[in-house]
Amino acid sequence: MAVRALIVAIENYPNVQGGALAKELPGTLKAGLAFRTWLVKKWDSEGVKAKDRHLIFCSQPVQPEGRPATAEGIREAMLELKQKGAGRTDELYVYFSGHGFTFASGPGVKKSIFVASDFKNANVSGNCCLPIDEIVVWLRAHLGPGSHAYFIDACRNKLDGSVITISSPILPFNTDTGTEASTFVLHSTTDGRTTLAGGPFHPRLMEGLQGKGRAKVWDDSGADLMNVQYTSLRRYLKTALQDPVDGEVDGTADDMTLAWLKPAPDATCTITIEGSKVPDGTIAYRRGRDTNSVEQPFQGTKTVLRLKPDAYTFSVRAANTIFEQSELRQELYDDAAITFRIASSRGPLAPTPGERGLENFGLRPKWTGSELGTAVSAGEVLEEAVVGADAFGATLDIVVPPDCTLELINVNSRTQTKYLASGKANVEAGDYTALLKDQNGQIIGRKDIGVSAGSDVELDLAQWRHSTPHVSIAKSLEITDDGWVDFSKSLDGPVVDPDLDLWLALAGAGRILLGSSGTDFRKLSNLPLHDFSGEKAGSSPIYVLAGLENPQTKLDVGLSKATNVEWHMADRPNGLDGIAEAYFPVDPGSHLISFHVGENAPYTVSTLASPNRAMLVTLALDKDGAPTVSQYLLPLGHLIDQLPHKVRNVLTSRNQLKDVESLANANRAFRKRRNVFEVLPGNRLNEILDMKWLDPITSALAAYECLRRGQKAKMGVVVKNMAEFFGDLPDSWALARLAGMSKVGSPPAGVPLFLDGLKADPDYAERLPLPASHLDYSSPWTAWWDAVK
Repeated sequence: MAVRALIVAIENYPNVQGGALAKELPGTLKAGLAFRTWLVKKWDSEGVKAKDRHLIFCSQPVQPEGRPATAEGIREAMLELKQKGAGRTDELYVYFSGHGFTFASGPGVKKSIFVASDFKNANVSGNCCLPIDEIVVWLRAHLGPGSHAYFIDACRNKLDGSVITISSPILPFNTDTGTEASTFVLHSTTDGRTTLAGGPFHPRLMEGLQGKGRAKVWDDSGADLMNVQYTSLRRYLKTALQDPVDGEVDGTADDMTLAWLKPAPDATCTITIEGSKVPDGTIAYRRGRDTNSVEQPFQGTKTVLRLKPDAYTFSVRAANTIFEQSELRQELYDDAAITFRIASSRGPLAPTPGERGLENFGLRPKWTGSELGTAVSAGEVLEEAVVGADAFGATLDIVVPPDCTLELINVNSRTQTKYLASGKANVEAGDYTALLKDQNGQIIGRKDIGVSAGSDVELDLAQWRHSTPHVSIAKSLEITDDGWVDFSKSLDGPVVDPDLDLWLALAGAGRILLGSSGTDFRKLSNLPLHDFSGEKAGSSPIYVLAGLENPQTKLDVGLSKATNVEWHMADRPNGLDGIAEAYFPVDPGSHLISFHVGENAPYTVSTLASPNRAMLVTLALDKDGAPTVSQYLLPLGHLIDQLPHKVRNVLTSRNQLKDVESLANANRAFRKRRNVFEVLPGNRLNEILDMKWLDPITSALAAYECLRRGQKAKMGVVVKNMAEFFGDLPDSWALARLAGMSKVGSPPAGVPLFLDGLKADPDYAERLPLPASHLDYSSPWTAWWDAVK
């Protein structure tokens, strides 16, 4: 197991001029050293050998055996990590503590920046402003498979382009990159806010990493083992700081284990009996929702118990004695104390609530695990509603769409329950992660929920009726008796996935593909969208279909080759609130398409117009209002006979609407850096690789995915087909070069649609039509923030 770390702690900025930044950040160096101490101790406890460790410490002031935290020093450290760790890094830890800001030349722009120690002023120090997203992308691409954790303790207040400029790219990419890592980023504050030097983030972070409170969770193995995971740490910090913290997760791994606690630590519970005279009596306690209690006699006025972390129910009993409260619930993830007060002395007592069995609460015992960490497989089918929850439980009203599975994971105990049908379920109060998966195992809905004792919570991860664009589309289609939307008989049932990009893709494809054989478009033809039936042979339109929750949101769209855009207000189809469209009849070739949504800064994406095809560009907004874009280069249904013979033969034999559905799912997985091949139906990868599915976007996406997963050997056929059939797509050249093929020629005039394609050209920054410093590294596409007029 090879582990590496880059720690950057800047307490002094000696060259700062004009008061733009504070010269001193007290406590920053100490924080970096403390993180290093924790990390070395962690590696020691895990038995990591010295030859398998690589730690670089950059700081100002420079420490013995350390490096300077200048822009050059940090870049050199990254290059050294690549040189020694390419393809040989299981875990990477990156810790940044110093000045930072959010580069925001307009509303909606998100680019977090870390400031190196040699920063002087905004006019000359753009090279000292290091984009964190670029650092993440670069290290993820070069160090190979594994998991990378980032802890960023820096301000994120907004500075715009009129105040400061930044340089990009931070370092050139190697064309021969291997399997990607999964990345887990944690910021000390949210976008647009400052954070205090020496503030509460670092001490709470170190507490969490060492397993304080609910930062630790039980390991899935069921052994006497706990760990600190990225998600549990983030949740702990949010509670401990009473302030939101930002985080991003990308890659195939759902979580990252940051620390192991073996054996699981004990927590001490001190139980005090208060009263004028403490009688002989018994304390009983039970763990979680176990049905059996453990009893022991009072130990005077104070009884001390050492127990494994969990939620416990404590009850007391003494002859002829009444307590003000005879049963108490206490979480024991840290040491705690509880008190039982004697109210009076009376005759014999009835059994306390703590003595009741689980079934007396109306619960079915098969739904619980007797030990923490034991997987619970029961509850897979909810056959009937269950009686209300006990005093410490909650009721979930679960909705499970057809052919889907809902997985409910207790965050702390790690117990997992699967549900295949809708119904009511009783669960222990606490924090849960709910995952809704389709029949291919793809996650189509995810939600973190906290349920309190006695609550009744609806859990519907496929809900679409609260969304304006969803409702508008559904009204023009067919809604089943169960409330799901049927787009077409060609999709083998209603669409239960609420992803707006999928709905937009199906709606737009239904208009573009109309006229092709083998697919049912009757329902989709009811949508009052643009009519493509009049397109002439050789046409190459670009079509934008957007879904906006607020129908009043302004949307302007424009095409360009560089910075100057001719903007057009998007059309609003009658009867489709929240839907906007824009149609551009353009010449074939590479283009830039830009969106101006509301007051946000313009957002630009590289696109392509191709003869006898329409480029469908879907646009939606995420929870933060940032654009989510997908592209589909689809054949115009009535012009399929104009395509090359081989392509035409393949298309006419396929269910093209089903292909669009698969591509939408693949786009989503690719955007989140999930394993695309795991979310596609079993035979779809072979169809792409064996030329049974000839589609330019699908082929490019599959080839880039092969690179991400270190499967370059599988790219040959796909890349050859792209060169033969989709030579106008700039990604065809990029992929040929990334695949190591000889005689690929010079870079084409256009820009690769996919951001990963830029890795093929070490000089891409000089060839881009817009500034590289404005690239959006969170997008799967080659896209820019605020780079056009």
